[in-house]
Amino acid sequence: MRSFVLILTIGCLLPSCLFYPQVGMLVWGWLTLMSPHQEVYGLAQALQFNLVVAVVTLLAWLVSAEPKVPPGSAVLSAFILFVLLMGVSQLTAALPDYSFTFFDRFIREMVFIFLCLAMLNSKARIHAMLWIYAISIGYFAVKGGAFTLVSGGGYHVVGPPNSMIGDNNHIGLAVVMALPVMNYLRLQTANRPLRTGIVLAMVLSFICVLGTQSRGAFIGLAAMGLVLIWRSRHRTLSLVVIAAMAIPMVMFMPETWVERMETIGSATDDNSFNARVQAWWIAVYIALGDPLTGVGFRAGYIQSVADMFTGGGYVARAHHSIYFEILAAMGFLGLAVYLLIMFLTWRNAARVRRLARDRRGLEWAHDLASMAQATLAGYIVAGASMSVEFWAGYWLFVPILLHLRRLVEAEVVVGADAPSTALRRGPATAALEPRR
Repeated sequence: MRSFVLILTIGCLLPSCLFYPQVGMLVWGWLTLMSPHQEVYGLAQALQFNLVVAVVTLLAWLVSAEPKVPPGSAVLSAFILFVLLMGVSQLTAALPDYSFTFFDRFIREMVFIFLCLAMLNSKARIHAMLWIYAISIGYFAVKGGAFTLVSGGGYHVVGPPNSMIGDNNHIGLAVVMALPVMNYLRLQTANRPLRTGIVLAMVLSFICVLGTQSRGAFIGLAAMGLVLIWRSRHRTLSLVVIAAMAIPMVMFMPETWVERMETIGSATDDNSFNARVQAWWIAVYIALGDPLTGVGFRAGYIQSVADMFTGGGYVARAHHSIYFEILAAMGFLGLAVYLLIMFLTWRNAARVRRLARDRRGLEWAHDLASMAQATLAGYIVAGASMSVEFWAGYWLFVPILLHLRRLVEAEVVVGADAPSTALRRGPATAALEPRR
């Protein structure tokens, strides 16, 4: 039944993707973030919906009047350079055939992001993509949180199989990053029942993160929460409200979960952590051997490649870090550009916050920039122990914040500089509103 529904849905959406590339961009984003074809069986799972929608959307975009070149900016230049370095890394890979499997997957993500850099150029389109983001990840968050509650905390949440967020750690990080997006949509939604539904989804999302039993996601949740509190206009009240929600949820989890989280404080005694440190050292040795190109995507996982650069003595495995994955695959130069994109994206959010502060009509932009920084904080911290360097859920914020900055700068230039009137909200919801 689910297969039939998915095939029917895609079939109905394809004509709209052909005539309206902005619709295709949203459908492509849905398929990329949620991977609904991995939740079904039979023919629907075998069909390459993502590829079909991507081809139709790109063709529609090329023949449409939509912009073909994204607006010039430092982050765009860094993005293009990074994609070129990806190609160089693949051409010089230690195991080209093995690396190409991952390069092919990752370059498709970059094509999608480039399309967003060109087309995600209005408030309506940004909001539509944020709803796609929240619904796609919220589906797994609500389901995982509900199952965790019903099972008394014993359910182990994982993501859709054969996807970038299939691992429990990765789905945990995805949900952490979706929480500020949900909060932003709550702030922008006037419909009371819908706002209530979003709050419920946020509570279940928090429980879902706990249900993943991922220490990395838990640390990311803490980092995201701290930024969320810092950006609030009512920091003390925010801390009280979040603590009032979090403490009972943590106490609800079983003793096995508590024991696992307690190992965060003694990571150096943990075999899993020590194995990751070894994998990080392999990445460093690889980068020292090939500082400009690296050895290709995921090639450092292969024992023969690891031995080539370390001289033996290290067990090859996943590097489990966005930073060390890039370092091994693309060398120091690739890592430097990756970090530059991250910095410029954060700076775009900070620029929007400064420009939109106390300006009538730009409250939404200030709120979005604040929530985006909370999302990025979760990724920057938790990603240090996860292999999600090419997950679209992070990269989407590159075009979102680039265009958000351009929209705000254009509005400020035409003189929209009147001080805003604060929206009246109750104290419980005000606790999660960004600080102006």
